[in-house]
Amino acid sequence: MSTVVCGTHTLTIDTALGARIARARLRTTATDPLGPARTRGLPQPFLMGRDAAVRLAHTAVENREAVNFHAPCGYGKTTLLRHLVALGTARGATEPHVYLKLGDFGLDDLLQRLVSELYTLRPAEASEEPVRLTTQQCAQILGHANALVALDDVTLTESQLAYVRRMLPGCALVIGSGEPVLGEGGAVHDLGGLVRAAGVSLLARELGRVIRPEEAQAAHDLVGAVQGQPLHIRQVAALVTSGEHTLASLAAVAERDPGELDRLSIDALTADERRVLAVCAFAAGALIPATLVAAMADVAYVTTALDALFRKGLVEHPDDRFGLPVCKGETYRGLLLGYFALATAERGLVEWFRERPAVGEEAHTALESAVGLLGYAAGVREWQAVIDIVRAVEPVLFVQGRWETWQRVVACGLEAARARQDALAEAYFAHQRGTLLFFQDRAEEAGQELEKALDIRDRLADEEGAERTRENLAFVVAGPNGTAPPRRRPPRDWRRIRRAAVVAGAGLAAVVAGGFALDALGLNGSDDQGRDKPPGVSGGTSAGPSGGSGNGGNGGNSGNGGNGTEPKQGGGDGGGGGNGGSGVSPGGPGGGGGTGDPGAQGEQGEQGKKGKQGEQGKGGRDGRKGERGGPGGTDGEKPATPVVTPGSAVFRDALVRPGAGGGAAGLGVGAQEGRPETRTFTVVNPGSKVSTVDTVELTGSDAFQVVTDDCSSVELGPGRQTSCSVTVAFRPGGVGEVTARLTAGWGGSTSFAEVSGTGYARVLVGVEQMAGGQGSVVVSGSGNCTGSACSYDVKDPDFSLTAVAGDQSQFQGWKGACQGVDPQCTPPLTGVQKVVGVFKPITTSSSPPPSGEAAARRGPVRGAEHALPGTWGTTAP
Repeated sequence: MSTVVCGTHTLTIDTALGARIARARLRTTATDPLGPARTRGLPQPFLMGRDAAVRLAHTAVENREAVNFHAPCGYGKTTLLRHLVALGTARGATEPHVYLKLGDFGLDDLLQRLVSELYTLRPAEASEEPVRLTTQQCAQILGHANALVALDDVTLTESQLAYVRRMLPGCALVIGSGEPVLGEGGAVHDLGGLVRAAGVSLLARELGRVIRPEEAQAAHDLVGAVQGQPLHIRQVAALVTSGEHTLASLAAVAERDPGELDRLSIDALTADERRVLAVCAFAAGALIPATLVAAMADVAYVTTALDALFRKGLVEHPDDRFGLPVCKGETYRGLLLGYFALATAERGLVEWFRERPAVGEEAHTALESAVGLLGYAAGVREWQAVIDIVRAVEPVLFVQGRWETWQRVVACGLEAARARQDALAEAYFAHQRGTLLFFQDRAEEAGQELEKALDIRDRLADEEGAERTRENLAFVVAGPNGTAPPRRRPPRDWRRIRRAAVVAGAGLAAVVAGGFALDALGLNGSDDQGRDKPPGVSGGTSAGPSGGSGNGGNGGNSGNGGNGTEPKQGGGDGGGGGNGGSGVSPGGPGGGGGTGDPGAQGEQGEQGKKGKQGEQGKGGRDGRKGERGGPGGTDGEKPATPVVTPGSAVFRDALVRPGAGGGAAGLGVGAQEGRPETRTFTVVNPGSKVSTVDTVELTGSDAFQVVTDDCSSVELGPGRQTSCSVTVAFRPGGVGEVTARLTAGWGGSTSFAEVSGTGYARVLVGVEQMAGGQGSVVVSGSGNCTGSACSYDVKDPDFSLTAVAGDQSQFQGWKGACQGVDPQCTPPLTGVQKVVGVFKPITTSSSPPPSGEAAARRGPVRGAEHALPGTWGTTAP
């Protein structure tokens, strides 16, 4: 489905040029455009100790009222809501039962989703396009619905939720949220934890055995310590089943800090299980298909890992989808940062969406993970990843009717494009945003965005893209009920000359700036004339002392015709076209002017000392006289200045790998981060003369390498391709920022692009306290690490660690990438390094610790050969 009808217009998705607006044809009237309500069956989850909540919900359903169950994370809101929906379906309820996990849904997207869940919307005829209802149409249809609607993870405000309730007068609403959101006119219930008896029963069920008499008190204490939270009870059962902990030891841990159960649970995971859980955490708690988890985590036996995580109480598992509570995301991210590779996750997600249809429930559920990953990538300013994700999910958001989310996603892409100075992407996203604003009845904003897109596309000489934007802009100008005015396309000569003028202006700016990078094709330039009426262009300025120049007239005013540079050269007046740009190169042709009324013919200039006599400046009619002239008065044309776009690029921060940064050998596949990031630069010949690229050179840091060169010795110009590309990869050999310059050109005329990137090493720092010893590790520039797992992305070559012992404690030594007993160390700043500082109590013995030969005879410090804590596993992620 690439086209949908919305109101009186159609929208066609096109990820190359941008979405296209068209007038919808008159549709045949259908007697019943809505099919019967439908209910998708849900598996009924196990529920214990919630009898009072179930009775309250049943009362609300019978009275067609609303009830709001609120509680912090992990108290079983989702299980309760899914149980109620599945129970109604199992009992053969006549009205549909719908469960929706809202999360980041906006109001408009929610109404669209409710209609699609409760009804089947049929086109009037089989040959007609599908229909996307307007917000008003959704409200009218939902006003007739009769259903149980369970809304989970609701983040809407009280006023927004009141609006939803007004739209569903015949429905019973069951709402799950972290805080009360219902307001007046409904029941609000604090779900709370399980009572101790129910909690102990749930613990026994999860253990798969009865609680032994000697364990009874510990089980009772443990349920109280976790406040009857079902999620923690499941985690405890999994830890006890593993054989590494007892109920008594875990009860003591939970008494100190129930959150410590999360760390213990993660410590017990394998490396693959941690990678899988990291993907779920960085997907912001979305429930996603197992196939997508496998693609993002790059784990082969993902189902085995997910099942293990579910049994251990770390992920949810409804409808063959996996995820974790949203509120656990931040906690798990901190514990699993070393096991998450954004580049791998982004690549897997993009490929997954490209290989699957945009329709269906699988694609819909995967959207939430994409939006979550997009938010993370934007937060860490990985702008290229943001652009790639947005382009991948756009078709799915379009097909799924999530246009409100689509608008937010496109805005994120627009921000990323501007941050990267990617003019092509910026124009595309501005076009998309303006088009969507039109369908939201925000015509003024839509026009502004489309004008921005058109301006950039015109200046980039993107003729097809500019034409698409003009088409949409015409509908915005016409209004929702008008007919699009005829499109006026600028003459081909004007577009060619405008490109040349832009390039000339950019080249001049580069000279003035002392050789700094060109602004991306002069995007900050201005148009004195409107786009629909291209201005006239001057006849060209000769660089020789006796050359003539012919300027077109200014909109009917008199203009100079054939003004020479010598005092004796004369010029006449010319009327007609608008102002135009001047020619640049000696003897080169002037630009083509707009058509105007013929003006008076200028007087012929006297012959100069060196060149032939200048051409007559005839204003208006043609505007292109004066092509000859210049030194020697020849027809020769200097090759146009090449343009490299984008003019600069900032690569994503990259993990330093041993052996990287020195030629092709440094461009292999990394164990964690995948292949090095690449950027493609386009070399354009904007002139009318064929030129052969003879310079493609990358100078500066050897962390940058040209991996593909499609430009060297390639002819660019009319009758041939007018652009070529060069791809540069970034793989740093050390930490810190590095720069380089890509230069391309021909015949001594060059342009360049500046590139930069930052290498980093990931250092995982931990503190081990033996027999009650205390201490911390001071991390230069980043404060202290006092826990078992702290993660730092190091970009400073002077990075160091310092062990600081606490009261009545002493530093025992280092494990991992640092060795010995010197309190200060600098681990190797490549890849992922793991360092643990070990502290022990000060002994009462007066004997000093052994050193030198005595220490050698005694052997290594007890425990120094041990592997690192289970939080990190035994191998690098």
